[in-house]
Amino acid sequence: MDTMVFDVGGSEIKYCVMDDSLERRHYGSVATPRDTQEHFFEVLRKLYLPFAHKTCGIALSLPGIIDSEKGICLGNGYLRYNWGSAVGPALAEYCGCPVFMANDAKCAAYAELSRGVLRGVRNAAVYIIGSGVGGGIIINGSLVNGPHFSAGEFSQMRYNSDRWEESEGSAGGRLGIFGLFRKYLHYAGLPEDTPVDGKLIFARYHEGEAAAVRSVEEFCLETAKMIANISVLLDCEKIAVGGGISRDPAVTELIARNVAGLYDTGANIWMSGFTAPEVLPCRFGSDANLVGAYLLSCRRMDCTD
Repeated sequence: MDTMVFDVGGSEIKYCVMDDSLERRHYGSVATPRDTQEHFFEVLRKLYLPFAHKTCGIALSLPGIIDSEKGICLGNGYLRYNWGSAVGPALAEYCGCPVFMANDAKCAAYAELSRGVLRGVRNAAVYIIGSGVGGGIIINGSLVNGPHFSAGEFSQMRYNSDRWEESEGSAGGRLGIFGLFRKYLHYAGLPEDTPVDGKLIFARYHEGEAAAVRSVEEFCLETAKMIANISVLLDCEKIAVGGGISRDPAVTELIARNVAGLYDTGANIWMSGFTAPEVLPCRFGSDANLVGAYLLSCRRMDCTD
């Protein structure tokens, strides 16, 4: 039977109805409420109700440290109103249906491990570029949740130890999409509150605008350094890049070239003996979270006809 699937991001909620063919039907998106959890639930319920009679429940991909067994957002993630809240049970009562929820990047990792570019690998990771940086870790062919459900929270890795307590000193603050926006506005000489988005920056990047080219190239090099750090730690065979920004093939290609360069022993003899991971886009692109949420939910919810 079909499942209603939501992927909640910092700026938008993507949704669809999905079955085992992984076809995303009734696909759409709406703005993510930033004010209250009540408003958040209202939006999800309104989207779910037209399909309630022909779906077996809701599968939810959500940012933050998620206890997927109890449906609790333990903390972290862009939506602070969900921190410390039993989101799954509360949403199930509000919508009158079973709800399964899991961390968004872990959903993406499971999608790629089960049906995507990470099938058959031993050690790998997904690196999801969104409002922050999501991560999913594969060790010995299995998705790692960790005893506290926080494995793979790449956003909270500190990029600059001198700015430990500042968000811009974290991977999420510097290497999420808002980090790219700040770079572009700085190099373009624009006020910090100037409206900008990824589509605009990448359109100007492909046009050769100097500020856009410099911003994207720096961003991709810094991302490659973080990916190299992750791979040195985990000995990854592959790292799959996802998130909305990955829709542009130039992003993953530039990150991959930079990672290969960082492993070049001609430039850095201390990388001798290390093997560079293959960096490639997620098979399911920016829909990997949706697909993984569905696949993980099938293990927990009874969706038989």
